[in-house]
Amino acid sequence: MESTDNPKWDVEATVQITDIDDNNLNDDIEMEVLHMQGLQRNRTQLDTWHSTYNVEYCPGSLWWKDHALVVVGNNDLERGVTSEFHNTLMAGHPGIAKTTSEICKYYWWLGIQDFITEYIKGCTTCQMNKVNTNPLKPPVYSITPVPDALPFQTIALDFITKLPESLGNDTILTITDHDCLKASIFILCKEAVDSEGVAKLYMQHVIPHYGLPNHIRQRYPVYK
Repeated sequence: MESTDNPKWDVEATVQITDIDDNNLNDDIEMEVLHMQGLQRNRTQLDTWHSTYNVEYCPGSLWWKDHALVVVGNNDLERGVTSEFHNTLMAGHPGIAKTTSEICKYYWWLGIQDFITEYIKGCTTCQMNKVNTNPLKPPVYSITPVPDALPFQTIALDFITKLPESLGNDTILTITDHDCLKASIFILCKEAVDSEGVAKLYMQHVIPHYGLPNHIRQRYPVYK
């Protein structure tokens, strides 16, 4: 590391970080952090952080933010530190909160939380394994009613099948009014009912009250 007449910057190359003892840390990353602290071109930045963010220099030692080593220099070093705590096999791609918590035990730089957040949001492995808690929903297209429509003039036919048998029936024929009432009529029947059977049910349960429909929106075929 560079040395100057200012004792504040006399960082010995043989210094050891006795405050950090964790098998997960990478010696190359650690030494690069020390190296970048000692470069003359980073002095102004560190001095600014000293006055603004309470970054402290321990004489004959290193720059610290509370208990964490200060990372200064460039984004590549910040990415290297983040990768070590997030991407490695031992790290196992933890989430934003856990990654931030672990890194902040050992390192600090300006904007560290935002940096880690954006890094993990851009992590391909995390995005591939992420559970989608807000899945896209298909759009809902409403059926516009005809002005002055009468009940059950525009209808839809549907079936509810595979029901427990009751009075010899295992299916419900649903007849829904799409224009006026937005209501449904439910008629018991058998799953084997054919088109003639559906017509008879309609004549028996609907026509006496509402007459014949003008439009039928059939969702599922009723013909056998």
